[in-house]
Amino acid sequence: MKLNLQLIKSKNLSKKLLHMIVKLKKQSWNYSINSQIRWFLNYTKTNDKNYLFFYNSKLAGYTLITKRLLISRNVKSYYYLLDTIIVDKKHRMRGFGNYILSLLLKNYSRLKYPLLIITEKKIILSIKKVT
Repeated sequence: MKLNLQLIKSKNLSKKLLHMIVKLKKQSWNYSINSQIRWFLNYTKTNDKNYLFFYNSKLAGYTLITKRLLISRNVKSYYYLLDTIIVDKKHRMRGFGNYILSLLLKNYSRLKYPLLIITEKKIILSIKKVT
């Protein structure tokens, strides 16, 4: 499987790429394109990492990973949040999702902050399978 990866910080994401991401997300989330763009502009930070996976020059997968701060009992600690992971419907049964997830888990396991994944039940099986 040959996926081309582009890692782009949110502040460097072009309007064209943002629209491609939103169109991809529209396959799974029933929100309007304008609503998703507003969410992106309001809730992502400039240094959040957008992983775009292209197959034959078309966006086949997307992941958003954010670095956040947790304050609990006056103790501050950072963590990474795997905020979004989505694969184009045409490629879901081809192993793209597992490939993307294993790549991310491998890269983030070497960092000093934990990677937090909040997901739907059906995705948990893929995470268990990859780890």
